[in-house]
Amino acid sequence: MPLEHRPITPADTGAWSVLTNALAAADGTGERYAPGDLAEELLEPGFTPAFDSTGVWDGDRMVGYGQLRVKAVLLEGQAMASIHGGVHPAYRGRGVGRAIMDRMEARASGLSAQRHPGAPVRLNVWAPVPDSGTARLAAARGYVPVRYFQDMRLDLYHWQDPDPGGPSPRAVPFEPRHAEAVRLAHNEAFADHWGSTPRTPEAWADMLASRSARPELSRVALAEPPAGASLDPAGPGAPATDSPTAHFPTAGSPAGAVDSYVLCAEWVPGTLHVNLVGTRRRARGRGLAALLLTDAIRAAREAGYRYVELGVDSESPTGAVGLYERVGFTKVRTNAVYSRLL
Repeated sequence: MPLEHRPITPADTGAWSVLTNALAAADGTGERYAPGDLAEELLEPGFTPAFDSTGVWDGDRMVGYGQLRVKAVLLEGQAMASIHGGVHPAYRGRGVGRAIMDRMEARASGLSAQRHPGAPVRLNVWAPVPDSGTARLAAARGYVPVRYFQDMRLDLYHWQDPDPGGPSPRAVPFEPRHAEAVRLAHNEAFADHWGSTPRTPEAWADMLASRSARPELSRVALAEPPAGASLDPAGPGAPATDSPTAHFPTAGSPAGAVDSYVLCAEWVPGTLHVNLVGTRRRARGRGLAALLLTDAIRAAREAGYRYVELGVDSESPTGAVGLYERVGFTKVRTNAVYSRLL
């Protein structure tokens, strides 16, 4: 019986979860997802499952899948499209991956033309390295590795607190009222990071509302404004802007009330994932990221977690790899972004 290709629907998330967990075990990626997590992916702003996804079925078993995302903002004049997916190990070598890529690349061309008429389209594929089926498939289709990322892990059973003096008053648990100030801080902090574009309010709210988000384990460092100014990031008069550098909000303004942040999530029980770490330019060099990260790790240990994990750009302009190593993380795997112009 031939394999069937069709868009992924909410009814498919159980079979999709089984497939992603099989891929994580076979490829050592650690990317395990519950059906509820995958159901949320189908609802992401800007993602239309009927056109931007494909599932490959052998009867009632999902044996491959693909997802396409096109960023809402151009990067260096190019439309940025990313393809994510995988093929069950038992079905590799049969052309399933090529068929998925054919569909997703065609959709990338059409969707990018709709959102960014006339802009060249850059396609990115994330692949484990040094050797994986995804990397070989991407290379065969003309993609080349352009950036490397490290997955890092900290074992809480053996972690030695680098600052046994305890929590700092600068480390404050994340609250909903911090959300917009943290978004603006993130857009500024990552303006000089490879491949980064500003997060829109819609995408930011979607991330913070996800079932995987762990705000109680996330941390922010509020700015220290001039005497008499309010620290409240939700205070009146906060300017709303999606430009990462527009106005460079000052520490005394509500929009600039956050200097640094660590946002956490959980997809695998017992493992806390650090989603985002950033510091505004004005506050760099003060050790705030290390302070917040250490406090989040302490909270994870107290909550009974076994591991803390994160991913980092190997060429981070802020020296993040060294920071994480000093806090106690070690490298466990390497991934690459393979890229080509459509």
